[in-house]
This record gives sequence, C-alpha cells and structure tokens, in this order.
Amino acid sequence: MGCEQVAEEFLRDVGAGDSPNAIDLARSAGLNPLPRDVERAELLADGTLPYRADARHSDQQRWVAHQLAGWLLRRANLPDSFEATVQTGAALLLPRERFERELEQAEWNVRELRKVYEHAAVRTIAHRIVTVQEAAVTWFEQGHSVWRFVSPSIVGRMDEPCRFEQHLAQISLESDEVLHPEPRVWAFPLNRNFGSTLLVCDARRLLERL
Repeated sequence: MGCEQVAEEFLRDVGAGDSPNAIDLARSAGLNPLPRDVERAELLADGTLPYRADARHSDQQRWVAHQLAGWLLRRANLPDSFEATVQTGAALLLPRERFERELEQAEWNVRELRKVYEHAAVRTIAHRIVTVQEAAVTWFEQGHSVWRFVSPSIVGRMDEPCRFEQHLAQISLESDEVLHPEPRVWAFPLNRNFGSTLLVCDARRLLERL
C-alpha cells in the first residue's frame, strides 16, 4: 500500500465528496481539530489537532491535511516521512480521479483549478500536478526559485529552473500578465510587491530545451 491508496481508502471509508475539507476529514478520523494560537498545526497524543486560527483558509487546510496524512500513514504501518505526508495530504484534498479530469479540462491553468478546489492552496495543487503528470512547478520571487516540485521521473534532470522558465517568469512579472505560450505551460504573476510568479510546465516542453 502506498500514499495514494491510503488516501483513497480513507476518503472512500468516510464518504468524502469531490472537494474534501481537511478539517472535516480530521473529525471523521476521530481527531479533534481546533483553531488556536499556534504556528501551524500539530497533532497531539490525545488526538487534539490545534491549527493556526489566523492563517489563510487554504494554509489551514494544507497543515491539517499534512497532520492527518501522517496519522493515516502511521496507522497503516507506513513510513511517515515529510515527502510521504505531503503526497498523502495532497491526495486527501485533491482526489486523483477528479483532479486528473479537472486538470485536463483546465489545460493546467492553476487559477481555474483554485476555483474548483476552494480548500486547496496553490502549493498543494502544484504538488499534486507533479504527482499525476510529468511536470515541473516553480515559485519565483524576484527572479529566484523559492520552491520547486518536479515529477519523480525527472528528478536529477530538471532540479533547477532552465533559462526558458526564468525568462518566462520574469516577463510575466514585469508585464503583470498571465502567460500561456504553449500547451501546458503557464506563468502566473501573483504578488508584484514580493516579485512572486508561479510557473507550471509540462516536463516534455522543458526537456526539449535541454
């Protein structure tokens, strides 16, 4: 059993819908999520799951899903490494079958996906994209990569953004426009004050440029 199966079985057992709410899922597992004055979220030994009360909804969802994912992995006697819990948490918030369908319908447009999945943060959607497709998703700030997710099949070949990605991110930021130069290639300006840009790229488009 892997991360995907753990999430799928749990969602099926609790009768979750197509766009699950992590806090509701945690309650269905018998845990007790509570908004509190904490940094993020932490599962306590008694099942209490305090999460940051003043955080954005999508961040609350991501943190609670992460803690629930770790609990589910341990219950299944599986390693609860950081990567495994991130993958399982994303699978809980974005069930695979529907997400693959919506991803194709949106042509990988993350803004459109955010409208469909109100509980999922951009970071969660990004991680899910590289799980179900061969892709690279990068968050830039002032031209520098802050975080980057790549599909397991291309790890080692595309760990750093290429010139094409850096150039596209810079143009998107300077123009303050969403860019879609090729199928499954997007650049989204997010915050001009921080110089933030999100890049979503089909790995095949990038490999052609190596």
